[in-house]
Amino acid sequence: MDPIVRIGKGADALNSGDLCRLLAACARYWATKLQGMKLGPIDSSRIEAMAARLQAAARAQGAAAPAPVATPTAAQEGTKVTFSSSLKAMLEQVNDQQLKADGLAQRFALGDDKVNLSDVMIERQKASLSLQATVQVRNKLVNAYHEIMNMQV
Repeated sequence: MDPIVRIGKGADALNSGDLCRLLAACARYWATKLQGMKLGPIDSSRIEAMAARLQAAARAQGAAAPAPVATPTAAQEGTKVTFSSSLKAMLEQVNDQQLKADGLAQRFALGDDKVNLSDVMIERQKASLSLQATVQVRNKLVNAYHEIMNMQV
């Protein structure tokens, strides 16, 4: 299978504009694939209009001022944050993202009128990116562990 879009910058540099371009490329790719299958005409103008709206939203979001960093409250200051608890919380977030995407895809497959295909695609991409980032963090941790174990004392 030939790649649709090759992203050479890495998962850390991927932003919402890149995601919009990726989704637009995927939509164009599958529109051409489906047209070749004699399923009838596909209105690519609607797909491109949706991609333009997503890109405009990404530009508007990028132009907005960054949210202020929350300061810890008195209750939060008393709790000690450990590496393992942080890692566990992040893994739970990735798992929740995967479950949310799967649930949305299942609802769409069952014919729920409240679920759009674009919402399913976006949630799947978010889940995929979060899983890829998690795998990259795991790889970095394993590499760091191996480097520490190979150090001479």
